[in-house]
Amino acid sequence: FLHHATQHPDHPALNLLHRNTIKSRFTYRQLSEAALRVAGGFRRQGVQEGDHVILVLPTSEAFFLSYWGLLLAGGTPVPVYPPIRLHRMRDYSQYLLGIVQASDSRFILANHEIAPLLRFTQRFPFTTRLLSFEELRTSEPLSKPAEVTPDHTALLQFTSGSTAMPKGVQLYHRHLLENIRAIGEHLQLRDDDIAVSWLPLYHDMGLIGFVLGTFYWRVPLMVFSPLEFIRRPVYWLKAITQYRGTVSAGPNFAYSMCAAKIKDEELADLDLSSWRIAMCGAEPIQAETLRNFKERFKSVGFSVESFCPAYGLAENSLAVCLGTPGVVTRVDRVDRELFENERRAVPVTREDPHAMEWVACGRPIPRVQVQVVDETGEPLPERQEGEIVIRSPSMMAGYYRNDKANRRVFHNGWLKTGDLGYMADGLLYVTGRKKEIIIRGGRNYYPQDIERVVNHIPGVRKGDVCAFGAPDPRQGTERIVVVVETRKSHPDEWKVMETQIREAVLQQVGIPVHDLVLVAPGTIPKTSSGKLQRVQCRRLYLNGTIQPLQRRGSVLRRRLAPLGRWFRLLKARFFGRV
Repeated sequence: FLHHATQHPDHPALNLLHRNTIKSRFTYRQLSEAALRVAGGFRRQGVQEGDHVILVLPTSEAFFLSYWGLLLAGGTPVPVYPPIRLHRMRDYSQYLLGIVQASDSRFILANHEIAPLLRFTQRFPFTTRLLSFEELRTSEPLSKPAEVTPDHTALLQFTSGSTAMPKGVQLYHRHLLENIRAIGEHLQLRDDDIAVSWLPLYHDMGLIGFVLGTFYWRVPLMVFSPLEFIRRPVYWLKAITQYRGTVSAGPNFAYSMCAAKIKDEELADLDLSSWRIAMCGAEPIQAETLRNFKERFKSVGFSVESFCPAYGLAENSLAVCLGTPGVVTRVDRVDRELFENERRAVPVTREDPHAMEWVACGRPIPRVQVQVVDETGEPLPERQEGEIVIRSPSMMAGYYRNDKANRRVFHNGWLKTGDLGYMADGLLYVTGRKKEIIIRGGRNYYPQDIERVVNHIPGVRKGDVCAFGAPDPRQGTERIVVVVETRKSHPDEWKVMETQIREAVLQQVGIPVHDLVLVAPGTIPKTSSGKLQRVQCRRLYLNGTIQPLQRRGSVLRRRLAPLGRWFRLLKARFFGRV
């Protein structure tokens, strides 16, 4: 940070956008000067070197200045997502309390918009000070930045919690630097690159890839809020068009949203010919999404060779494998029967209607080792599915103050990811999470397969489908449960949807849906980065928390239930029990 501020002071570093208009911009010198003021504010508020500070900030100047200011002051940033849904503030307060306890943080930083929503922190059972960004930024600059070594903690990153409770991933400066260097080497970043991002700054891909990474490689960053993208996906592609972006990224759902929601008349304003690296990661990548996006936007200059699928995890700082720019992404079509029964990825022809498709997530980035192993930890041959394990110099120091979790994931110097996949021709294919596979009658079924089919049914909210297995004691195996969000409100429409869903899954996946639950929008739990929390959804289903949409008859019976109980009590009292 200080090197760029002195050696490249006038180089553009950061541009904050609102509706594709630049609202504020910083060179490296301007960013460092403003961050030093915030660093001075941290010190005056009592933040000492080594202190953990929770950052509850949106995509804004406040986040960037606070992150760099805290590092300059010698503290450790703990970014978390800000409260968005006011009707879920009770859940958010429990989440934040858990982060405070797990991170051992004494300070929480918010801006003037968010601070009033965090007054509940005053009721926490221990002392936690709520700091104001607006006060910090007007302080006197810190005269001497903290001295750090490669083994100082640069980030405490809480995992997204897609399969379990979030854990604090402790990353040193050397871990981040190593991963950032390896990513840049693999992608062959250039002096004329321009990055465009709307990704959340509390998530590894947005923070490490598009804040720390672009800063290190001196790639100017154009950034705007994820809320703007959700409201109007076209803003993303317009920003790439307007500022001639060359590097950008998004999860699978983002590419799917663009292909489905951007209108024909909006294409006239787009030119994606500058976009040479279109990374896709953070959630399972669907071949169909890549095909749809390519077909939708090839007329405005998007090249299929720009796609760069990625696989990574917070425990390795960010990236593990990346596609190669300029090389068409490989899609593997394999025999469904053999894969589900024997976990072997045997290629089949394009004509096979029941083939499974897996997207290659590229090759390991420099200095990262990847293996696929069996239950005993022994390496498996190519095209045999097993658990993905990794070893690299960017691997985390460990989960903060969580020895039990550390013992579970580290084995002989390797990190067990909990993800499943196979290798073929040096490429990694990620097939799912170890805990999420559905086992029915001795066969493995993949929730992504079921969800992909259901997402195409009219009335289903795309991306808001969750499939999982639930115990079936009578048959001694698992039954298939699918939870589906919909805005449809009429029981007749629900009946049509249910029939279509059951028929489609049976025909295309080859298994019946045993329990189909239609629910209201916002019911299915997701991580802060938008991933489905299948394990949590399964837990809510099993304990009866998930409430299905009620048919009119059911609603009437539910409303009359108290009257029925009252009538039964009168009958028992005056006429005796029957």
